[in-house]
Amino acid sequence: MAGIGSATGFVPGLPPIVFPPAENTDEAAIINPTAVSLINRKVQAGANGMTISWSTVTENDMLGFNIRRTTKGGKPIQINAEMISAQHPGQGTGADYSYTDPTGLSGAESASYIYILDVMTLEGRTESHILNPPSNTTNILLPVLFR
Repeated sequence: MAGIGSATGFVPGLPPIVFPPAENTDEAAIINPTAVSLINRKVQAGANGMTISWSTVTENDMLGFNIRRTTKGGKPIQINAEMISAQHPGQGTGADYSYTDPTGLSGAESASYIYILDVMTLEGRTESHILNPPSNTTNILLPVLFR
């Protein structure tokens, strides 16, 4: 690979860093970067049904979203009529999203629901993410003891 040699890194206030010449190098290319970076995934019971919310960090390869609902051992059904379009498809910018499932049960019954967020990519793939259980449920975490 032409042009590879030694390099110097400079950080103000520190002595220069000298990197040795590169040896045994090959060219590399990122073919399919990770497109999905989801954060703040939440499912919450409300007066109008179950509200599913999530945020994206980047939407590099993202086209949109579908939401499916199921119960343990049940068959997932899509609850949104049309795909929820990504706000910044093909870009490195993220966004906040929410969707209310008006047919979702509230109260104790909602604890039986499992919501799945399907991310549709620009390449036609689907990446599925199980969302957190509804926030009105209680998880008890106990310590693990070893002898």
